[in-house]
Amino acid sequence: MQIIEKSNNLDLDEFLSHPLYAFLASESPSGPCCSPVWFLWEDEKVWIISVKGDSFSKRVAQQPKCAISIVDWDRASGKSIHAGLRGIANVQEFDPLRAERLLNKYLGNDKSQWNARFLDFQSDPENVFVCFVPEKVVLRDQSY
Repeated sequence: MQIIEKSNNLDLDEFLSHPLYAFLASESPSGPCCSPVWFLWEDEKVWIISVKGDSFSKRVAQQPKCAISIVDWDRASGKSIHAGLRGIANVQEFDPLRAERLLNKYLGNDKSQWNARFLDFQSDPENVFVCFVPEKVVLRDQSY
């Protein structure tokens, strides 16, 4: 992974540990698509839960070159931090423990507070992971 630009005092691992939305851009037969996703940054890879046969995982399987954009924006403070990643994605087997770590990031560690759909789906045999391996990264502080 090559970091081609990084603003001072920013740490990629720390930034990607926050529960932010990522937007994964991929190619489809009808043109570019952009999907908002929850993600887990682990082992210098972006892990995204998907469903086998879903258009999202099909696009990645057919065209593995993708880009991811993540923005942490706060109008009141003027904070604007952006990570742009370009790389290759592939579909991998579902890992329930990794899925739990991802969901804890967004929903908290107390499963009794989770919406039931997030508890039920983890045992679905159709679940897969999309694994995005960044080749180039830009991490920029554009705050004002």
